[in-house]
Parts: sequence; structure tokens; C-alpha cells
Amino acid sequence: MRKIMLTTLAVMALVAVAGAEVLWDQSDYDVSAPGFFNTESGSPPFGMTMFTMSDIVVDDVWHVTSITTHWSILDVGGWELISQAYVNIFPKTGPLPEATDDPTLGTVVTIVGAVDPGTGIGTVTATVDLNIEPGEYWIGVTPIAPAGPFGVEVMLSSATHMGDDSPSYDAYGFPEPMWMNFTPGQDATILVEGDVTVATEEHSLTNVKALFR
Repeated sequence: MRKIMLTTLAVMALVAVAGAEVLWDQSDYDVSAPGFFNTESGSPPFGMTMFTMSDIVVDDVWHVTSITTHWSILDVGGWELISQAYVNIFPKTGPLPEATDDPTLGTVVTIVGAVDPGTGIGTVTATVDLNIEPGEYWIGVTPIAPAGPFGVEVMLSSATHMGDDSPSYDAYGFPEPMWMNFTPGQDATILVEGDVTVATEEHSLTNVKALFR
């Protein structure tokens, strides 16, 4: 499996440019577009576990500190129960992640959910500490939600389409789990924030590549 460890390695000697900033922004949502199932919420017939990811282009060495997604919210009480999520990052080599890219083995991180009382739109923000070198990646945050037919809520589509459609992984798909475009023509909402970093002369980007498995 090819994934990136969600940890900071001091040996890389990456120096962050002062001040956090928006690194990737597809946070404008389209409430009229079909959304995405994207929760770990049990297995059929009483639940569903689906992982959805976004196509992200990293143009510098990024130090990522948070990843935010947007959701339609019907059950605010249920939303308050969500406190953890899987974060997955895979190198992108085609229109879908590779069959060996297994998001069920992602890193579990703490998330904070909130609901805008004016719009009823929810957010999930995952706190991470991650350095990524330039390239193209699949990045996704999948909340661990209370069991239900389709999880708690539906992640919204982005109003801006960039790159390939957001793919989803049905963890209990038949005859086996697989990546598919369950919402063709759409990208999932995602906002990546952090710092642009630079490597010192004595530590090259080959150290960053050691994060791949």
C-alpha cells in the first residue's frame, strides 16, 4: 500500500514559511449537486462505510495543519457525536486510486464538527501535522460516524471542479471493495490549510519521499 505517514520527521529539516495560509481551496459548495457518502458507519444491512477523496495538486513542499470538508446537516445532535476521522493521502497516478490503496488503514485523527446556524451547513475540520512534497495526490477525510443506513450526513460537492472526479471506496462492496465514481462529474468539497515549507541544503527531498509505503 502506498500511503503517507501523518507525522512530522525532524530529520527532514523542513522550515515553514511564517504564517498559516490556504494551500488548496475547493470549499465553495453546491447544495443543488449530488453529494458524497463519506463515513465509517458500520456495514450492510444496518450501515455503510464509504471513503471519498479529492484530487489535490501540491505545488510546493507543504506543511499541512488542517483539512476541512463541508456537509449537509439534518441531525445536529448526531453531528456532535463525531470526534474522529480517517485521513488518507495516496500519490495520484490515474483517474482513480490504485486497487492497493486501502483507506480503511488510514490514520485516525481528532476532528471538530460545527454547524452554521444561518445556512445549516456543517463542517468537519481534521487537525494534522503532515509534510508533503510537490506532486499530485488523493486526499480525504472520512468521519467515524454513528451507525445508520448511509452514515450521519452527506458531504457536499464543490462548486468548482478541478482535475478528476472525486472517487469513493465502498468498504463492503460486492464482490469486493473497490474504487468508483459514485458521483460522476463532481468534486467533493475540501479546504487544505498550513504553511509552505522549504528544505535545508543538507536535507534533500529524497527524505520526504521516504514517507511513501
